[in-house]
Amino acid sequence: MKQEIKVEICGKSYTIKGEEEEDYILRLAHYVDKKMREVSQTSAPVPSLNTAVLAALTIADELFKLREEMRAHGALVEERMSHLLEILEKA
Repeated sequence: MKQEIKVEICGKSYTIKGEEEEDYILRLAHYVDKKMREVSQTSAPVPSLNTAVLAALTIADELFKLREEMRAHGALVEERMSHLLEILEKA
């Protein structure tokens, strides 16, 4: 069931409609707010749309790096499993 959750990002209020738990939506909003504030503090004053785009790029960068890290861990796990299977087959 969709619910409406009020959040605040960079001083602006938004109503988010979704089926996720309220706590989850609030954590997402807090994270986006934090990233937008970080971008605002580390760059010259820019319009809010530019800040949002830069924050989105930062978040996308984090996502891509985490995905790559997960792929690397997956490959390592596969390699170790293959090695263990070889050992078991020889036993």
